[in-house]
Amino acid sequence: MKVSFFVGQVLVFGLLQVPAVVGATEPTAEQDEANKKPVEDSISLHMSYLFAPSYRRLKPVMLAEPKDASDWGRMRSEALLLAEGGGSLLRRRSSNAFKPKAKQNWPENSIAVKKHATALYRAAKEKDFAAAKRGYLLMTASCNACHQSEVSIGSPPILTPLGHGITDK
Repeated sequence: MKVSFFVGQVLVFGLLQVPAVVGATEPTAEQDEANKKPVEDSISLHMSYLFAPSYRRLKPVMLAEPKDASDWGRMRSEALLLAEGGGSLLRRRSSNAFKPKAKQNWPENSIAVKKHATALYRAAKEKDFAAAKRGYLLMTASCNACHQSEVSIGSPPILTPLGHGITDK
């Protein structure tokens, strides 16, 4: 009797929530456009504040197989941030007005960053270090492909996935 009463309460409570969900309004076209607009227009700041810190925190974890849950957690966390950030790159465009090829390569490079960071994240979830490292190296190569496409006068930096470089600072 108590079990059926409890199940009945859960069902009634669930049904009471339906009007709230069904009655929720969809965003207007203006709101939808505002939600698609990046918070920060500068791609340099986007890279400096979003990607660089995550990459710097991830890099030491990728040097050797994690020994504990904390290292695996750090790997998953940073990989997820990089994968989601990679997805946000598709809403942006190259800032290099002098290299038409940079604009042409931007979508392909952005997709590759997200794809490989996602593979890294999924491998970290499974605690498969070999696959995670492969995803990390491919993600870094994708970042560097974009950086090489964008570069003019020494910026952005070429990433060093396992050695010391400018991204370690």
